[in-house]
Amino acid sequence: MPLYLISFLKALLPRTLLPSELFAYPTEFARQLTLIEQGLYRAITRRAIFAYLFRQKGKDSGLSASVKAFIAHFNQVSDWVSTEVVREENDGKRVILLHRMILLAKTLFDMHNYNGVMEVVSGLNSSAVRKLQMTWKVFFFFLVCIEKILLSWWCGSS
Repeated sequence: MPLYLISFLKALLPRTLLPSELFAYPTEFARQLTLIEQGLYRAITRRAIFAYLFRQKGKDSGLSASVKAFIAHFNQVSDWVSTEVVREENDGKRVILLHRMILLAKTLFDMHNYNGVMEVVSGLNSSAVRKLQMTWKVFFFFLVCIEKILLSWWCGSS
């Protein structure tokens, strides 16, 4: 997680809450991330966007500081997502963490923070996370089981 995001969230949340425990409040986490990204997005001017679009390939020297900050933030958050998932050694806890990351992406989507959604998806789509085949198999098995339970409740209540 980016250092400025950690310090910002520590200032807002109780001292006993660690950044890794922020998933207890996914809506608040998504809201704070959205507010940070809104500030970064608003700092980008039209001129900076056009300079970025029409730059020579492979040359980043002409990028404005606001565009560089926005790109760096995207990379930091997506790296944080993949690091959190890969860091967990227990497969069961990793599946729960994967589920919480997907809930975070859904919450960001509901808040219309599509950049935040892509940050989470990019982190989950990293090669290190994709190599965790057992975790993904257990996760999809978990989803299928929940779907069957919900369908049995839905069909059984008719």
